[in-house]
Amino acid sequence: MSFQLRRLSFVGIAFVLALLLSVSFVNVHQTSARATQIAAPRSVGPAHFTWIAPTGLTSGDLTIIDSFSTNNFPNAILFVTPNFDPGAIGGTYDPHPVGVVYNTFLGEWEIFNEDGATMPLKAAFNVLVFPRPGGSVFVQTATSANIIGDFTSINNALTNGQPAAQLLITQSFNPFFAPSGTANPHPVGVWYDTAIRQWAVFNEDRTGMPLNASFNILVGTGASGGTESLQTATPATVSGDATAITTVLGPNSVILVTPNWNPGGVGGTYDPHPIGMAYFVPTGQWLIFNEDKINMPLNAAFNVLAF
Repeated sequence: MSFQLRRLSFVGIAFVLALLLSVSFVNVHQTSARATQIAAPRSVGPAHFTWIAPTGLTSGDLTIIDSFSTNNFPNAILFVTPNFDPGAIGGTYDPHPVGVVYNTFLGEWEIFNEDGATMPLKAAFNVLVFPRPGGSVFVQTATSANIIGDFTSINNALTNGQPAAQLLITQSFNPFFAPSGTANPHPVGVWYDTAIRQWAVFNEDRTGMPLNASFNILVGTGASGGTESLQTATPATVSGDATAITTVLGPNSVILVTPNWNPGGVGGTYDPHPIGMAYFVPTGQWLIFNEDKINMPLNAAFNVLAF
C-alpha cells in the first residue's frame, strides 16, 4: 500500500483557532481573510513557524499570514512549503503551485495559489522569514537578459561555479511591495547549467518563464540556522506519490523543500507537480509527496531545510 493511500486513513482533528476576528478586504491581488499560526515570535532575525488557514477564514485563492514576524515587513523574504498534517494531525491537500504576495493595505503577507484555485480550508504551510534581503538571501527576477525558455539564470557570486550549492526558492508575486506583480502558475525547481556554470530557476512543466516572475532565493543554511540535506527518490524510499526522508525529524519539525533537477550538476529528473510535506505516523518519517497524488519519479531530488 502506498504512502498516499495510508495518508487518506488519517483521522481529521480540528485545529484550535487562535484568532476570533476576521477582516475581508480588496487589495492588489484579491479578497483576503485572516488565518492563525503555530508560534511565530517577532524577531529581528530569521523566524520559522507553521501557518494554518482555519475553517471559514480563507478567501478566494489565499490566506493571510498574521504574524509579528511578517506584519509591516514589506521587504521581508519569505519561503513556504505546504504541510499536509502539522503535528501529525489532520490532513489537507493543496495541489497547486503557491507563492507569496505582500498586501500593502493591511501591511501583511499572504500565501496564494498561483493558478487562482481556491485555497482549501485548513491548508497549512511551513514558513521561513527573513526581515530583509542580504548576503545569501536575495530576490531573482526574470528579465529578457536572463530568461532562456523555461528558466531564468541566477548570476550571483554565491552560486556561480558552485554545482554543490543548496538553494531554497519560493515564488514572490510583488517583491519589495511593487505596485504590480507577476504570477507564474507552474511548479518550479532549480537546476545547475554546466555550460554557463550558473544555477537557474525553472518551470518543471517546461512552460516558458514569464517576464518579471520573481523568486525568493536562499543559498545554504548559514543565514537560517536550519539543517540542510539532499533527498533523492530511490526504490528504497519511494512508495506511490511520496519519498520518505530517512533523517529522524519529529512531527513538529518545520521543513522546507525545493526540487533540484540535477544535484551537483549531474543527471536530471523532472517532477512537474506541486509538492508538500506530510508526517507518516506508522514509520515516524516525513514524506515529500506530490500534492496531486501522481507517483513520485525515481531519482527526483529535493533540497531540504529542516528546523
